[in-house]
Amino acid sequence: LHSGRGGGGGAPAMMMASAALLHSGRDLLSEFDRLEQEVLVLQELRRVAQEQLRLASDAEGRRREVPELWVRVLTVEHDMPQASGCRGRPLRIRVESESHITSSAAPRKLDDSGQILWQETLALPLPEEQPHDGAGGHSSSATVRIALVGDGGDIDASAPLAWQTLPVADLRNQKAVHRLCNLQGGWRLSLALQLKLSAAGLLRGQVAELEARLRKSREALALCGERLRDVVPPAVLASP
Repeated sequence: LHSGRGGGGGAPAMMMASAALLHSGRDLLSEFDRLEQEVLVLQELRRVAQEQLRLASDAEGRRREVPELWVRVLTVEHDMPQASGCRGRPLRIRVESESHITSSAAPRKLDDSGQILWQETLALPLPEEQPHDGAGGHSSSATVRIALVGDGGDIDASAPLAWQTLPVADLRNQKAVHRLCNLQGGWRLSLALQLKLSAAGLLRGQVAELEARLRKSREALALCGERLRDVVPPAVLASP
């Protein structure tokens, strides 16, 4: 006679497998919903960017834009704030070109660690970056000077505490780049720089980036859908 005990061990294993499958299906459904929402958001962002590009292209045909350099000041640091004599002294950032000067809106001070979390964007017109030939090229080699100055008197005329000259030519692709500038006297500036030659050109780049992201998200959504169909019954997927 057989006791029947040998066949009873399969039930717990089946229950564990079913629980694992349910958990996997739940995770895939959540991931599918997330990706589906991501695709919808990217489609809307692309639509808005395409509309802005159309408007910018129309405006570009009616008037000539003046190139502009955007300087995002991230942080200012000093190796030895006590020795620098600037701890507690109001400081500003000044950006200069051949034709224009701009400076930060309000002074900042070093904290006890010798750092300022600045987080300010300065915009500097750069008419010298205007194309000078019929092919749309540039014959100039424009540079800008980033300077750290003490706040007092005429900020545009004050002698800088430290400075660095930066070329503009490598920014003509209109992509934002990060620069860590080691200045005189132990000063360091962390900056993000972007040159705007054409608003339409910037928007074309944004549209292309959004299309690439949208294509990638759609591929991920399709792959997630295939995995979902492998583990979730069709009746569940068809239910509202």
